[in-house]
Amino acid sequence: MKLVSYRHRGEDRAGAVVAGRVVDLDPFLPGGRDMLSLLRAGPEALTAAAAHAQRAAGENAAVHPRLAVVELLAPVPRPPKIVAIGRNYADHAAETGMKALEAPRIISSCPRR
Repeated sequence: MKLVSYRHRGEDRAGAVVAGRVVDLDPFLPGGRDMLSLLRAGPEALTAAAAHAQRAAGENAAVHPRLAVVELLAPVPRPPKIVAIGRNYADHAAETGMKALEAPRIISSCPRR
């Protein structure tokens, strides 16, 4: 299942892409209409969302917007935590003119709300 955060007709939503169309996953978003709500709901919600998306796209594909007409947003808008690995590949270290580190440098951030 390909998950997307998207804007359509002025509303930000979480959806699944099926056969070039975006199926809204609102029924599986407890506490909100964003991707973080779906991810926090756990594996059972993801499984149910995948089944819903396949079924919904097969029943009446025309009611779901084409991927080409929605505005894609960041996969997880406003994430509670960001973790990155710096210079973890020798090629990347070479690109930056830096010496490769013996161990990856971990960078984390908890954005303010």
